[in-house]
Amino acid sequence: MLILIEHMEDRVSRWVLEEYLESSRVAEGVGMELIVTGVSSDYDYAVLSSRGVNVSREHSWELCDDPKTIVLDLWASRDLSPHEAMAGECFVIGGIMGDHPPRGRGRLLTMHFDWAAFRRLGPRQLSVDGAVKVLTMLRGGVSLDRIEFVDSPTFRIDTGLGSVEVLLPFSYPVRDGKPWISGGLLRLLARGLEWDEAIPP
Repeated sequence: MLILIEHMEDRVSRWVLEEYLESSRVAEGVGMELIVTGVSSDYDYAVLSSRGVNVSREHSWELCDDPKTIVLDLWASRDLSPHEAMAGECFVIGGIMGDHPPRGRGRLLTMHFDWAAFRRLGPRQLSVDGAVKVLTMLRGGVSLDRIEFVDSPTFRIDTGLGSVEVLLPFSYPVRDGKPWISGGLLRLLARGLEWDEAIPP
């Protein structure tokens, strides 16, 4: 089973890298292969591959023509069921860090898949790694209506300038009673997003 994340950001920031790393960790934990596709920049390719992310210069629609392909799209008319999640062979996710409100950039991806099924993971806007987490839960047989979400969670972060509250305008699945967000992303928030903007070569 294959998960393809089509890289759709202008560059790989530390936040992008951490979402891809977290997605890889979650996918590998359930025996799924994950590849970040469409990485045309030599710099982005080098950054991702040096951190252990599987990357490809080819686009997701070039790598996956399996008839059991499912493209995950917030604007799809049907939700993904556990049965479909277990039967699918290739899942495609847009590598979009998101806007609030969402701008619908996923259509730039779905236009390339005239052979695929389009499904959404409910009406919420998820992070890239959040989408991978929900997908793996569905493949484990859990239906969307049984998955608990936290919408726009607020995190109290201790920084060098004191304690601040940071609201993330997305939804996250809950694990162990808390929003399922990687510790790496929380550390990025603590350091400040300006620090997130550049990755040294």
